[in-house]
Amino acid sequence: SSNILMGGSFGASFPAPTAKATPAPIAGPAEAKANDDDFDTADDVASELDYTKIPSTLDAKLLTAEGGAAIRPTTIKVGETWTKRSQKALLGKPKEEALHTEEQQREKQAAFDLLDALSCSGALPIACCSLHVVVAATHAFDQSLLDTVIQQNVNPIEKLERSSLLVATTIHDAPAGRLLRDEVRERVARFAAPELLGGDAAAAGEGAVADLP
Repeated sequence: SSNILMGGSFGASFPAPTAKATPAPIAGPAEAKANDDDFDTADDVASELDYTKIPSTLDAKLLTAEGGAAIRPTTIKVGETWTKRSQKALLGKPKEEALHTEEQQREKQAAFDLLDALSCSGALPIACCSLHVVVAATHAFDQSLLDTVIQQNVNPIEKLERSSLLVATTIHDAPAGRLLRDEVRERVARFAAPELLGGDAAAAGEGAVADLP
């Protein structure tokens, strides 16, 4: 079997207030509410895309797609011992240390304590933050790689390209034609995923590749 790892990330930037030469008058309740609406809060950013729904959305798309049954959800299990890389100062020498269960809990609590202090217990938004999400799926073949190529006369690379394209359209919520480069669009439309690209390489995606995160 072949593993397909997907990831998505988003960032939220908050504009910095500009300095004024003269002091501004104290804003009333209505004006203060209007000024608050100019800033994107963390809840506004998170509501744009709910990453917790990606697995169920991906499963629903794979059930309806032809050949999507070959892809199975995959659970990622981390090891018991983690490796921590750190340095005491900006120009200090990096060092590595092994973290077992107790050390992991201590480091996790220290990270949340720091986040709680920086955000004043959640009262202050954190600018320019990003959330990285990893969703794993496994494309399983009925036979071994050699038997798939020789006995079934199937190109496994084309199958994996199609699976990757199915996953990418779900992660980025974009049509398949926008996710391919011009130099590979015709080949993928002809051999790997003609149903995703309409079977027409010219109509598969006009213009440049989408600028996606």
